[in-house]
Amino acid sequence: VFVAGVVTESFDPVDKHMLPMMELHEPVPQYADDLEESMGRVFSSLRKPVWRANFAVMEYQVEDGERSPEALLPNLYFKVEYETLRRLPKHPEYLVFTIRPHVDPLTAFASTPLAAAALAEEIRSLPEALLAYRGLGEP
Repeated sequence: VFVAGVVTESFDPVDKHMLPMMELHEPVPQYADDLEESMGRVFSSLRKPVWRANFAVMEYQVEDGERSPEALLPNLYFKVEYETLRRLPKHPEYLVFTIRPHVDPLTAFASTPLAAAALAEEIRSLPEALLAYRGLGEP
């Protein structure tokens, strides 16, 4: 259950206050089928801090801008979120979840071909619903 938080983007904490994890993650494709049970086990048995990372592609749209691929590329950004989960030492019944986003122009991958190839491989392996959720689906 989401009790409290400081959120700088992604969702309004007032709308999510006291929601169970399943409802909090409702927009995340495949959360119910693939992650709900295992995440419940992680939350209930967590003793040491854990971390993970995820990514998405974001478009900063310019009003009335051209929509050709050449015009689109400079407006695409790669966002990586580093997330941590830990228990409060004096109140172990509560978990603290942090998100630290990093955003870079997608064009930065041009200087790192191995990273670009690894990203392309990861993207090709994702199901359509997750691609759309991460900003990589069809417009």
